[in-house]
Amino acid sequence: MPITVRGNYPVVLDADVLAHYLVWRLIMTLAEEPAFLLPRWSPRIASEARHVYLSKFGETWTESRVARLFEQMELAFPEALVSVPEEQAAPRLALADDRHVVWCALVAQAQTILTYNVRHYPEAILTNWNLEARTPDQYLLTLLDHHEARFIDRFRRFSEDVNCTPNDILAKLSVSLPHVSRAIPDRL
Repeated sequence: MPITVRGNYPVVLDADVLAHYLVWRLIMTLAEEPAFLLPRWSPRIASEARHVYLSKFGETWTESRVARLFEQMELAFPEALVSVPEEQAAPRLALADDRHVVWCALVAQAQTILTYNVRHYPEAILTNWNLEARTPDQYLLTLLDHHEARFIDRFRRFSEDVNCTPNDILAKLSVSLPHVSRAIPDRL
């Protein structure tokens, strides 16, 4: 299924994407007006991401720092938080733990779930719901290819916001966004 690319398009961010700080910051920069996408997540997705920050990065991400991050995220994008009824049934997936993400996408009227765990979302099941699961690398590369000048402008602003040169950011993103980090230098 091809990736849909248009502005003001709701995209659900799975917890593993929210928990990649630089990837999340880049996506949030792209979500600023005029938006490439409209980020969406549920309270449960946010809770899972908080848990990742604290359990994997506890030395640098204290509870107060994580709380501030999510407060800032919700202040900047209050419409991003999607209320998902827990008792609602969602499509059967390979892992039952991911049903709430699919349900969030359905409630948010999103067609794309950004996740590093694409294998948890079988295409044969998602197409029945007009959904797709893509890695952030796949999705952002498509945005870059379709909106190069605007994307590069936002990328430069993103690197300034995190106090790094574009090349330093690309080096830091080379593992989590390998195709994007290889495609951008020629376009800077």
